[in-house]
Amino acid sequence: MIFASHEPFLQSKAQMLIMPVSTDGNIAHPVIARCKGLYADNYEHYQKKAIGGELSLGDAMVFRISKQTTGLGVQMGGAEYVGSLVIQKFPEQPISVRMLTRSLTALKPHVYELMRYKGLRRVAILGSALLVKNATAQEGGTVEWLTAEHIMNVCQDVLGDVPKLTVEVHFGRDIPLSFAKNA
Repeated sequence: MIFASHEPFLQSKAQMLIMPVSTDGNIAHPVIARCKGLYADNYEHYQKKAIGGELSLGDAMVFRISKQTTGLGVQMGGAEYVGSLVIQKFPEQPISVRMLTRSLTALKPHVYELMRYKGLRRVAILGSALLVKNATAQEGGTVEWLTAEHIMNVCQDVLGDVPKLTVEVHFGRDIPLSFAKNA
């Protein structure tokens, strides 16, 4: 089942949080910046790969979150994994439908493996970070930039055939969800 949501991304009950990142290691979206602090190990891993030039467009990475088990910061439930879709060279670059499709396709084997061996059933995708506010669409251009409807269609095309997987695509409150489809 794939559906769109206005709920806060970081309060999702998903076992895996999936967010877009760039190859240069910079972060512009406020929710991704918040994840930088919450999941510091994931950010360090991503930053090392970005600085080392190991990231290429269309890649997908999955990182297991290390849970704190003692003290005041004990984590109960919540996300167990963070998925990163490498879909931009830099954060301000508009994202094409083709690049999102390529990145989600690269993530799909990781999802299957986690479903089979770790019991993954729910994932959340940060859809609002995929939308670029100041994308300049050129008339007659061959590149199709992402809209919220495109994101839902690509998720349906790539992840729709995965059995027993619930995909939440999180958008900001300013994005209407009249197009939302349940599969």
